Amino acid sequence: MARPTIQQQLDGLQQQLNSLVNNNDSLQNKVDSLQQAMNDTIASLQNMILNGQNAEAQSKSLNDGISGWLMIGILLCFALFGWMFMHFRKKKEKSMLNKKDFEVNYEDDNSSFSSTNKQEMLPLKVAASPCIAAVTTDTLKSKNQDSYCEAFIEKHNARIIAIADGVGSSFNAEKGSRLVTSKAVELVKDAIENHGTVNFNSVFDKIQIDFDDIFNQVQAELDAEVEREYTDEHQLAELSPASYGTTLIIGIDLPDRFIAAYVGNGSIWHFSGLFNTFPSVVCLPWNAVNLLTPDTIMTGGKEALYKIFFYKGEKKHHKPTVLQISKLNETPGDIFILTTDGVYSSDHAIAAKDEEGEIWIPSTTQFGLLHDALKAYVEGNEEITDETLKQMLVRYLAHIKETKIMDDDTTLGVFISAEAKMHFIDKRKKNETN
Repeated sequence: MARPTIQQQLDGLQQQLNSLVNNNDSLQNKVDSLQQAMNDTIASLQNMILNGQNAEAQSKSLNDGISGWLMIGILLCFALFGWMFMHFRKKKEKSMLNKKDFEVNYEDDNSSFSSTNKQEMLPLKVAASPCIAAVTTDTLKSKNQDSYCEAFIEKHNARIIAIADGVGSSFNAEKGSRLVTSKAVELVKDAIENHGTVNFNSVFDKIQIDFDDIFNQVQAELDAEVEREYTDEHQLAELSPASYGTTLIIGIDLPDRFIAAYVGNGSIWHFSGLFNTFPSVVCLPWNAVNLLTPDTIMTGGKEALYKIFFYKGEKKHHKPTVLQISKLNETPGDIFILTTDGVYSSDHAIAAKDEEGEIWIPSTTQFGLLHDALKAYVEGNEEITDETLKQMLVRYLAHIKETKIMDDDTTLGVFISAEAKMHFIDKRKKNETN
């Protein structure tokens, strides 16, 4: 093989130097030093040629000098690559912190969340276990116009919660909210129980619930109840328009999915079981989403309901919006939260622009504190049960009431899936071991 010429060696050295400069600015001083040494070598060559010294000696001296600098360049390259490897390894370790914390494998194609140990990668299936659920209400006022009702159907492992917000300006709104919640739960329970045996392991095997019909029956029962209470036609005629006015939100937790139906405002939140993994600087996690679009419009600078239940309401006033979500039947599971607007409603969170034209959508103090309370609960030492969940919700309402943050009747129901419960318990055990 022909020996590289002096110029080829110089060109190779120059390429290595250029690579060093492009790969890492932090080694610029060393590169400059190497560049200066090469320039000195070239100048020495030029002087040797100009002085007429022996060509063989010139070549030997030059090649020895260049070979020495080439060796230095190669060593610097190895040092640079070693530094870059360690640097990017640390950077990768930092970016993978969430994997270590959550102990999930995002790169596994078999499952969206799986155990990092391939030998233990069986998905957690708890179709036979019901979720944890609780609901409660409170108010600052002498009369709470909110209401709720709940039921558990053991045969189908179904949990039902209905909440309602009686419209403050409506006559007998508290009676309206109480009636629609109890009747709605009765009808939903009957629809599920009469469906027969269901294989909940298949998401395509769906219980069909006719919510249009259920909401029509709720309206009919509301009208009948009012007429039973006011037997005199003159009294009925004197009832103010939109009497017994109320919203209604129904949540149904089944082993493989969550179903919700509503009219009015409030919120229906879907939380990932990983909602509590964000640092404290993130006030609210992005894996907590409100699914309820309020049935309101803006009138006179504030929201006005155009769909609610009220005495003699027409079908268009109570036609429900229905949501169905396939649940993650493995860890980290799901959490669903129903609230009246005393906790949150997106028509209370009006977006606005700042001086730079950025659009900001606020949350509410009440919802922020609910998130904090739920996070403390799943990370704490309490056993995760219906009873302890309800106690946590009661403490939360007492806190916002005592601190004067509560500004309306406030009702909320929470569903924690069996998979989410298992995820939180496993996380607690790992934290205790560590």
